[in-house]
Amino acid sequence: MSEHNEEIIFRSDDIERQKIAAHNKEAAERILQKAGITPDNSEYQRYLALTESNVNSAGRYALFDEGVEKMFVETLKDPEMTLSQYETATKQYRIKAIEAQQTKADGGTFSDKDGNYKALREPYDETLKSGVAMRQENQITFPKEFYDENGLPNKRLVVELDANSAWTVVNDYAEKHSDIGLSFNGEMYGINGQLQSPGKFFESRASKLNNFLKAVNKSPEGLDLSDKELMDLVYKKDYEGIVELNKTRGMARDDRNKALRNLLKQDKDLFKEVGSLMLEADGDAEAFTKNVSQLSQKMKGNAELFHIETETGKFHAPKAEIDRVVFSVRPSDLAQQSTFQDWKSCMNAVGRYHSYVDDTIGQGSIIAYGYSSQNPQKMVSRVLINPYRNEKGETVYRPNNTLYGENNAVFRNAVGAVVEDKFNDVKESGIYHQAPGLYNDGDPYDILKVRKGEKCVDLSAYRGKSFYEADLSGVEKVILADGMVLDNVILPKDVSFGEKVVLKNTVLSDVDALGKVVLGEGVVLRNAVLPEGFKAPDNLTLDRVKLATDMSFGKNVSLRNMALPAGYKVPDGVILDNVTLPKDVTFGKDVILKNMTLPAGYKVPDGVILDNVILPKDVTFGKNVTLKNITLEGIDVPSDVTFKENVTFKNMMLPAGYKVPDGVTLDGLKLSPDVSFENKVTLKNMTLPEGLKVPDKAVLDNVTLASNMTFGKRVSLKNMRITEGYKVPDEAILVNATLPQEVAFGKKVTFRGVNFANGGKVAFDDFSSSFKLDLSECSSVTFRGKEADLSNVKLPSGDKVHFQVDKVSLASIDDWNKLASNKTTGVKTIIVDEVPPKGAILSKNVSIYCGHNDLLILPQGKNLKSFAEEMFAGEADLSMKDEFLKTKGKRLKVYSAAEYSGEVTGEKAALKTMSQKAEARFNKKV
Repeated sequence: MSEHNEEIIFRSDDIERQKIAAHNKEAAERILQKAGITPDNSEYQRYLALTESNVNSAGRYALFDEGVEKMFVETLKDPEMTLSQYETATKQYRIKAIEAQQTKADGGTFSDKDGNYKALREPYDETLKSGVAMRQENQITFPKEFYDENGLPNKRLVVELDANSAWTVVNDYAEKHSDIGLSFNGEMYGINGQLQSPGKFFESRASKLNNFLKAVNKSPEGLDLSDKELMDLVYKKDYEGIVELNKTRGMARDDRNKALRNLLKQDKDLFKEVGSLMLEADGDAEAFTKNVSQLSQKMKGNAELFHIETETGKFHAPKAEIDRVVFSVRPSDLAQQSTFQDWKSCMNAVGRYHSYVDDTIGQGSIIAYGYSSQNPQKMVSRVLINPYRNEKGETVYRPNNTLYGENNAVFRNAVGAVVEDKFNDVKESGIYHQAPGLYNDGDPYDILKVRKGEKCVDLSAYRGKSFYEADLSGVEKVILADGMVLDNVILPKDVSFGEKVVLKNTVLSDVDALGKVVLGEGVVLRNAVLPEGFKAPDNLTLDRVKLATDMSFGKNVSLRNMALPAGYKVPDGVILDNVTLPKDVTFGKDVILKNMTLPAGYKVPDGVILDNVILPKDVTFGKNVTLKNITLEGIDVPSDVTFKENVTFKNMMLPAGYKVPDGVTLDGLKLSPDVSFENKVTLKNMTLPEGLKVPDKAVLDNVTLASNMTFGKRVSLKNMRITEGYKVPDEAILVNATLPQEVAFGKKVTFRGVNFANGGKVAFDDFSSSFKLDLSECSSVTFRGKEADLSNVKLPSGDKVHFQVDKVSLASIDDWNKLASNKTTGVKTIIVDEVPPKGAILSKNVSIYCGHNDLLILPQGKNLKSFAEEMFAGEADLSMKDEFLKTKGKRLKVYSAAEYSGEVTGEKAALKTMSQKAEARFNKKV
């Protein structure tokens, strides 16, 4: 199925089940062969069944890879592991895999029972039981496609989708917010050391913004933008001050701006976004909340297209790959909607609202899961499809707005298409109500559905009713009742309006009954006849209309696709979008001209804002003009012009000593070395002069670098070829760069889309990377400076790696042991994330520190104090060592390498039986 309205074809899930079974059997046979258990073994079939079960558990609840396979082989090769013990271990492995999945799943932690299998299983079983009983009591029926040859709704319906690249995302959001610690590597966002998929990141933003809006809607008086103490902190961009203010007022039980304070303190990213909206609102609470609502919608990523500024990039996230969708009404599939998955929601078995899950079974909901044909055992995303019924009990379906798991536009669109094409057989046009008892996850309670072929939709019986999201463009006429509220509805040309009908986010064409209509936000009037004295409300768009006399305008009114009459005076703040201007037009304050071409010789009036406008070569400017989304090519600009985002100077000469305005792009220019920059700037398609001072956060795109240049912090080097022997400056962001055979990198360099597969020599100073980096093809890798954090790095073989650092951070001690003997040169401390297994090979001349687990293993001659002196040598803050010894030092379990190995021996001696030993080893590996 593609996006081109091809026929939707269902098939069974037999292919998936056969593929999973074949994979499990093949892997199990390979494991048994490696373990020396052959088919002539009298217990071979039992071993095979148990190993298939283990492989299935790994694939379903965790990840089956080479490491897991090796663990199973070692377990079976253990001479002390009996078949009976293996049976017990297999049961335990499944439980542990489920508990580990629950603990690591995306979502919150619900209780101290969160990772307990029994705590999950008991409510899950009860939900199945009560849901099935409710379904039988309600005598629920389903679309005919779900019924098997026995008349039972047991079929799982699979739809095949075109392959997709998973997501289209915007990389620039991280660039825009790099000053508050947000970074992006093409797959994950990182903020304050935490990694999140872009979908989850923006969903989290939207959720926090929505919570704020709910609180304000409930108590509007609780929002006060005249709060000087708070506004001063926002103006100063003082995030720490906001956190302290929230704490101080909380302790004093001072509830002034409580909801706003709670929003601002969430993190620096939201503080920056919301703070800018507060300043823009200039004390107007209504304008501020409206802008917050728009920001929330933008963040929600409902279509998984995150439009953040101007530069978009596509990336493929393997975890989000979906080319199959399975639809099911089986109780077990519905009960597992947020349990035994890689995601959690409040519907999880130990979640707050799990009690609603039996209603989804009992009221007749459908569940859709998205997955990859390459891994049909692992569900990637899910969306619930809830039933809506009219007064006659007839049923239609609507996918929930909220998708769980990984965001994926193709999956969401496919589910919507299937529901409309296959499941919604509308017999009577009208309003349908959400089935009772279902959890409402931000979805409409009432929806309007139209029978196919309907020519006239008569809604006159629905006086005062509200409904959301309907496409009525295919009918000839609609009759609306008095007091109806329509939101996000597409209407035909022939509409009969009752009195005081309220429209929001609606397009109206050729309408002549506006006297009866209340126009809410987001309405577009197209080809409409405006009555005399018409009052245009805030945020109205007038598209191809004839303007009335004596009109009045609210805020942010747009006039689009029209010619203004001669002598017209444009009111204050109006947006002119693709409008033809007469010569004698005059302008009020803050008028915006956008998406148009100005005529030759045009003089831009005082105070006008030009947005995405093509300027003639001979254009002149009035006073205090603002430019945004504009390219200036060979045009002289006066000094009082204000530059907003996305202004480009192209193919022109800048005078000596010119100061480039904030945020401007210079494209193809020849610069003098004494040019200076206000702030962030983009330089592209040029050769830079020697001695140029590049400012903080500048973007250098396809440029040739000169010698003796100086660089500010967080400079991006994009789409360029690095010359032989060059040293990339400290804190640079390297994007899609071509590397020479030999290159060095300064401290804290960030890599995005950089390929190290050329076999060259690389050297890093104080290396660290928040995201995975593959250096395995390099002929030589040298780490210099004080510390190298290799937790996310794939290295070449050990003899190609050279250390000239004091400390090395790694994921595990195994990663260190894989390196060659030259690893010991100069290294004094190894920092590992995982506790070294007891009995592991440990280096005799380095300290091994696992801070997460309060463990320290010291070489001979070292003690805690000497370790702390080495650990914090060279730190500017001299108190760090003393603080470490005072706090962390007291909690540390300190061993010598010999003592650490001796503890393993002691533990073995304490075990009583051979089977206990084998089980203990297996559980330790798990």
